[in-house]
Amino acid sequence: MPGLRPETFYLIIFGDSYEKINLLSEGRSSYENAGGSAMTAITLAEAQDLAARCHGAAQQEGLRVVAAISDPGGHLVLLARMDGAIAGANRAAEAKARTAVLYDRPTRAFAESYRAGRPVHMLPDVMPLGGGIPLYRNGQLAGALGLSGAVEDVETRLAERVVAAFTLG
Repeated sequence: MPGLRPETFYLIIFGDSYEKINLLSEGRSSYENAGGSAMTAITLAEAQDLAARCHGAAQQEGLRVVAAISDPGGHLVLLARMDGAIAGANRAAEAKARTAVLYDRPTRAFAESYRAGRPVHMLPDVMPLGGGIPLYRNGQLAGALGLSGAVEDVETRLAERVVAAFTLG
């Protein structure tokens, strides 16, 4: 197609609406939606740091968890499973990160709605359990954290605590 650059990937969603992903030389991805607004995604190094902080916080409480970090499109950047964490926590952590970023809200909000009898679990890509938190850089959505492997209240508390102390550059 004329006008397309090789360093840019275009994903056609619905007719004229598209999402454009630019791959930048400094190793950071910039996402632009059809309206032209840009978001800077969490880097692998930042995701590794965040996962290490989650694991450290969990270890202090004697827990074994899985941390999943996604980019603004809901795609997995990193999945880090502590030794001894239950295998099912992998997919749960990833689903929580995807839910938090795609709906730009903590998964705790979906859990509360579900417990109140609302059928939020019927929405696409929704995991109605706490432990998923959106991540922001300069006020823009940069990705999300999903934490799993403990009871829901503890996952939510740990995820919120770690994200509150974590700053994206």
